[in-house]
Amino acid sequence: MKLFLRYSVFSVLLMYFTGNTKAVDLLCFTNNFNSVQATEPVSDTLYILWSGSDKEVAINMIFMYANASLSEKWWDVIVIYIWGPSVMLAANDKEVIAYLNELKQKGAKIIACMSCCDKYNITEKLILNNFEVRYVGKEFTSLIKNQKNLLLF
Repeated sequence: MKLFLRYSVFSVLLMYFTGNTKAVDLLCFTNNFNSVQATEPVSDTLYILWSGSDKEVAINMIFMYANASLSEKWWDVIVIYIWGPSVMLAANDKEVIAYLNELKQKGAKIIACMSCCDKYNITEKLILNNFEVRYVGKEFTSLIKNQKNLLLF
């Protein structure tokens, strides 16, 4: 597994099509695709770790890509982890809540970090917004160790 910081093709395209000229780096964990054998099964689950508090990035990057991925069936399953300061947007911002609920209706799994929610005293708000809230540290470790498809924002 390689860890690198770069502009992804996806982020460049989204910046171009949305007119968002802010430079958005994606920290990506990725397999060395040159070494993957054609006979190896490829996971069709994308895990998105959303930790930032920037609403524009959430709407114009994360939610837009997740929505297109589900509509176009680029991935069979999309799991969005709400972690860190992003839990505040997911608990308090009506527009963000609406986007997350729309993604849930299309089949995305939305999971908020219990420790983060407790830290910001918003666990009940996220539960009332019908989001799954649970401890996720062990899951993250497993995803990284097992080289899963993981996007970090």
